[in-house]
Amino acid sequence: GGAFATFCYDDMFKDNIVDYVIRGEGEIAFYQLYSYLFNDKEDINLISGLVYRHNDRLNINKMYRIEDLDMLPFPDRDLINLDDYVLGYTISTARGCPGECIFCSSKAFWGKQIYFRSADSVVEEVLYIHSKYNQNIIYFADDTFTLHKQRALEFCKKIKEHNIDFMFGFESRADILDEDFVRELYSAGFKKIQIGLESADNDILRKLKKKVTIEQIENGISLAAKYNMHIS
Repeated sequence: GGAFATFCYDDMFKDNIVDYVIRGEGEIAFYQLYSYLFNDKEDINLISGLVYRHNDRLNINKMYRIEDLDMLPFPDRDLINLDDYVLGYTISTARGCPGECIFCSSKAFWGKQIYFRSADSVVEEVLYIHSKYNQNIIYFADDTFTLHKQRALEFCKKIKEHNIDFMFGFESRADILDEDFVRELYSAGFKKIQIGLESADNDILRKLKKKVTIEQIENGISLAAKYNMHIS
C-alpha cells in the first residue's frame, strides 16, 4: 500500500515479487483481502483499489474513499517501538487537501474530496494517548490541520476542558491564520507550527499554484511568533 503502490503498482508486478497491491486507503481493503484469501467471504473484484494478476494481465479495481473516518479504530501503537521515532505520537485527523500545488502528491492520492474526523474523535484519541502512554506531546500529521476552522476551534474548546498541559504540533496554510485563531490555538496547546514557505517570490508561488502570497506568509509567521510558537 501507500503512495508508491498507488502510482507505480505496475512496477511492483514486473519481477513477480508481489501477488496483490492495494491502491489508496487500505484499512478496509486489506481486511477484505484477508477475508477473501482465508475465509472466502469477499468478492475480489469489489475490493477497493486492489490490483492483482489474472490470466497474465493486471486486474485493477476501482478505488473508493473511506468517508466516515470516525469508524476507524485508533492505531495500535504497541506494535512498534515508539522510541525509534523522533515524533513518536502522531495523529491523523483528516484525509485530503484542497490545494493544487504542483510539487505535492496529496490531491493525486486522495482525490478532490476531503474527509474529516470529528472533534470528539480527535479529543478521544489525544486523551487515550495521554492515559495509556503518559504522553502530552503530540503532532497532527494532516496536510492542513486548520483547514476546517470551526472543527479546529471546537477541538480547542473541548481539549481545554480537561486541564491537561498538552503541546501540539501542526501544519497550516498561512492564509487561514488570523490573530484570534492563532491565540485560541496557542491557548489549547498548539505550540509548534509548520507553514509552507516554498518561495519568497509571488511569481514563483503563482507558478507553483500555491494560491498564497508572500505577504500572507509573512503575516502568518508574524502571528505565530507573537504567540511564541515554534515555527518551522
